[in-house]
Amino acid sequence: MLGNDESYVKEREEFEVPYIRVSLKAGLPEKWEGKTEADRKSFELPYKAIEYLWKEDIDFHVAAMADPNITSKKEIESIYRKVSEVPKILAENIEWEIVDLYPNIERQLKDNRHYTNHDYFSRKSQRT
Repeated sequence: MLGNDESYVKEREEFEVPYIRVSLKAGLPEKWEGKTEADRKSFELPYKAIEYLWKEDIDFHVAAMADPNITSKKEIESIYRKVSEVPKILAENIEWEIVDLYPNIERQLKDNRHYTNHDYFSRKSQRT
């Protein structure tokens, strides 16, 4: 939402928002579409939010999906590069996340084939 319209960031002071955490789900448009089931046209919105928040000097931090089972090295490098375009200090302080595979998330990732470790899901199902 914050990346969709810069005025939202400017108007944020009207609301009681103590802190903002921008969570990046993907580093490539096609991965964004598969992981979030959102239109790939919206891929840039979280990155725009980062840009707007930085520009307005608002306290926030960036988190990004970096689970090796669903995020390739190329994708992680893309996230780092895109965040570095604002100020590099933000990229150096990304909170890298591992996904919690709730049943609906696991099903979505399997169905859309958006994981990098192709044996991960079969090994996981053998353990449970």
